[in-house]
Amino acid sequence: MEIDLEETWIDLFRDSRDYYLTDHDPDIDPPIPPLDEEWEPQEVVADQQPLNEAPVQPAPTVQEPKSPGYFDVEERAPLSELSESSDESESSSLTSSSSSSSSSSSDQEQVESSRRKSAFNVRRVQSTDFLGVNAITNPDNLIYATLDWEKVSDDPLFCAFHDMFTRFYDAETCELQDPDGIHPFCLASKIQSQDYPTYREIMRMEPEERNKWLDSMDEELKALFDGGTFEFVSRKEAVEQGEEIVPTTWAFRKKRTPSGAISRYKSRLCCRGDLQRDKDKFDTNSTFAPVVEWATVRMLFTLSVMEKWESASIDFKNAFAQATLPKPIYLELPPGYVQANPGSEDLVMKINKSLYGDRRAANLWYRMLRKSLVHDMGFHVSEMDPCLFIKENCIIITYVDDAIIFSKDNAMIDSILARFKELKYEFSRDVSFSSYLGIKLETLQDGKIKLSQPHLKESVIDVMGLSDANPCTTPISTPLFKHEDSPPFDNSFNYRSALGMLQYIGSNTHPECAYAINACARYCINPRQAHGNALKKIGRYLKGTLDQGLIIDPKGPLSLDCWVDADFAGNYTAKENDDPSTVRSRTGFVITLGTVPVLWKSNIQTEIALSTMESEYIALSTAMRKLIQLRALLFEMDEHFKLSLSNRLSTISTVFEDNAACRILATTDPPRMTPRSKSLAIKYHWFRSHLSPTTIMVQAIETSKQKADGFTKPLVHAAFLLFRRVVCGW
Repeated sequence: MEIDLEETWIDLFRDSRDYYLTDHDPDIDPPIPPLDEEWEPQEVVADQQPLNEAPVQPAPTVQEPKSPGYFDVEERAPLSELSESSDESESSSLTSSSSSSSSSSSDQEQVESSRRKSAFNVRRVQSTDFLGVNAITNPDNLIYATLDWEKVSDDPLFCAFHDMFTRFYDAETCELQDPDGIHPFCLASKIQSQDYPTYREIMRMEPEERNKWLDSMDEELKALFDGGTFEFVSRKEAVEQGEEIVPTTWAFRKKRTPSGAISRYKSRLCCRGDLQRDKDKFDTNSTFAPVVEWATVRMLFTLSVMEKWESASIDFKNAFAQATLPKPIYLELPPGYVQANPGSEDLVMKINKSLYGDRRAANLWYRMLRKSLVHDMGFHVSEMDPCLFIKENCIIITYVDDAIIFSKDNAMIDSILARFKELKYEFSRDVSFSSYLGIKLETLQDGKIKLSQPHLKESVIDVMGLSDANPCTTPISTPLFKHEDSPPFDNSFNYRSALGMLQYIGSNTHPECAYAINACARYCINPRQAHGNALKKIGRYLKGTLDQGLIIDPKGPLSLDCWVDADFAGNYTAKENDDPSTVRSRTGFVITLGTVPVLWKSNIQTEIALSTMESEYIALSTAMRKLIQLRALLFEMDEHFKLSLSNRLSTISTVFEDNAACRILATTDPPRMTPRSKSLAIKYHWFRSHLSPTTIMVQAIETSKQKADGFTKPLVHAAFLLFRRVVCGW
C-alpha cells in the first residue's frame, strides 16, 4: 500500500487541530497552542451556479504575508461564525467572492455546497516542494521519509519544519503534542509503528489496549521500587545539594516471538542520558560494554549438538537497574505520574542504582555480572570473547541482559540458576528456548538445530511492498555497478533501512545472501533504480524461503577449517572504466566447524590488487585473522570446559585455496618473492608464521568444489543451489 505524500502530509497537519479540539483532555494534554496571530480565518460563501452547470469549487481565500512563513498550510481554525467585516486600513486584506445559484435536488450538490460553506482559510500550497518525498509505505508498519542529510543544514525546508516540529514539543513526555503532526523529514526513523507507541498514543487507545500498557508501566515502577532502584525525595533536597534533576521518558515496545505473535507489553522507564549535564565527562571505559559475537554463539550451538549438551535461556529483569551507581542522581517523576498522584508535584526520584538511558548503565551492568560470575561462581572470562564465561562443566554467554547456559547435565544448570537467586539477581527462564535475539531456534527430529528469522523476513517483504510479488530462486543474477545510466531510485521504500534489516538476516541465518546484500550496500549513498530492483530481488528470494535458514548439522571430524576465495576486479567494465572503485577486488570466505558455518564474510578489499594472485593473497590474509582467533577460542573452551570429544578435536585447521600462485607465495619457505609479489604490503605476510603441518595448512582445492565461491560473485541457478546446500545445509 502506497500513499502519496504530496497530499497526505498536508491533511495530517491541517486536520490535526480540529481532531484534538474535540478530544482534548486537560489531565494528559498540555494547553492547545494558539493560532498564528498573523492569520485570521475567513468564511467562504458558496458560489451561486446555474442549475445546468456543475458546481465549481472556489479558490481558497489567501492573505499574502510580507515574508514567507514556515509552512505552506495554515493550521485549521475552530469552526465558528465569522464576521464579514474587514479593516480597510490594514496593508493586506482578505478577498472573497460570491455568485448566485439556485437550489439543486441532487444530494451531491447539497453535500458540495455544505462543504464549501464550512471551508477554512489556507495558504497557497506549493506541493512541488515535496516531490522528492513522494511515498510512504505501509503506514501500519513503518513509515519512512527521506532527506539528503549531508546538506540538511542548508535546506530551508528542513529548517522551517524543524522549527514547526519543536514548537509542539511536550517537555513532560518528550513527545509531539500532536501525534499526527509527523515531522516530514525523519530519515530511516520508525514513525507510528504499532510496536513502538508513544505515551500520548497509549493514552488515546481503546480502554482494553490502554490498560495493558498501564499495567506494564505499573509493573516497571513496582519492580524498580522494590529493587531499591529509587526513592522519592523532595525537590528541595536535590536543589540544596546542587544536583542536576534529569528528565525521564517512557520507552514502549510490544515484544514478539520470531513468528510475530505478541509475547509481552514492555514498558521501560528511561533516564534522559542525552540531557545529563556531566555526559561529556564519561570516557569510553565508563560507557562501553561488549556483547557476545555471533561466531561464538554458532560455535557453541554446533558443539551442543555434537556433545548432546543441555541448555537454558534466561532474561535478566531490569538488568541495568540491578547495578549500583557510584553516586546517586536525581530524576523528574515519570510522565503521567503527577496526574495519577495529586500532591506529588514537589517530589523527585533519587536513583541509587543504574537506570536505562544513563550513559554508564551498560558498562556498570557488565562489570557487575562479570564480577559475580568470576569471583562468586568460579568462571573464567574468555580472552577471545569477553562475554564468554567458562568453567569445568558449564559455559555462559551474555548479550546485555540475555544469557544462554550450556552444561553437560540439567543439575548444573539448576545450581547455576539457584546461585543467581542467592546473589539477588532477578531473571526469567525461557522454558521452551525457542528464540534468541529475534532468531527462531527449532530442534529437528534428527537432533539438528535450524536458525531462522521468518518474522523479520516478513517485515522486509512488507516494507519493500513485495507482499504480492512472485518469489525468485536466487538472490542475485548479475553483478551490480554504479548504473549511472539508470534513473534515480524512486524511494518507494527506505533503501538504507531495508538494507539494514537484510544485513541482520544475511549475517545470521542466510550466508548464501551475503554477496548480494553487500553488493547492494556499496551503493546506499546514491542508489539508482537498478540497485532498488536488486534489493527487491533479494526480498523476493527471501519470500520463497520464509521458513528456511541455517541448519546446524555437524559432520565428520571436529576441525575448524576455512574456505577462501577472491574475485579480481570483478566490477570493472569498459563502460565505467574511469571509476576507480570498479577495480577493487572482493574477498569471500567461510569458516566451518564440523562442516557448519560459524563465520562468513563477503566484502570489497580496501586496497587495489594488481593481479589475481594478489587479490587471492589479500583474501587469504584477511580470512586468517578470523581463523586464528576462532582457533584460540575453541582450544580455550576445550582447556577449561573439558570437551568430551577432545579426542576428535583436530588441532590442525585446513585453509582451502584454489589459486596455485597464492598457495606458493603463502607456503614456500623461504618466501618466493618476485617483482610482482614484492608490491604486496608487509601486513599481508604476517600469517606465514602461523602456518605449520601441526597447526594451519594451506591446501589446494578445485574451483568447482570451493565453498567460498558464492561469496565473491553471482552464481547460475544450478551452481547456486549446490552452494546453498553445502553452506546452509538445505
